[in-house]
Amino acid sequence: MPVLDSFELALKESGDKGVFLIKSQIDDVLKKHGLVAMRTLGEKFNPEFHEAVAEDKSEKESGAILEEFQKGYLLHGKVLRPARVKVAK
Repeated sequence: MPVLDSFELALKESGDKGVFLIKSQIDDVLKKHGLVAMRTLGEKFNPEFHEAVAEDKSEKESGAILEEFQKGYLLHGKVLRPARVKVAK
């Protein structure tokens, strides 16, 4: 997962199409083996899937996820790594 985190960071920083294509290919291979990234933004905080590392006042409903600091991953539907998120108060 650290390699996936590094690709995410490289993609954000560079916007390079080559990095995007490599990341997409890696994601496809991992998905075939049961690894998928969790969807978090706009979702309701769930301690089974998310780790709240920050809270902030927001107009959104209390418990809504405002920001994702680190992607979470599921392997065959089970949490491999929880997503680290900021939650609305």
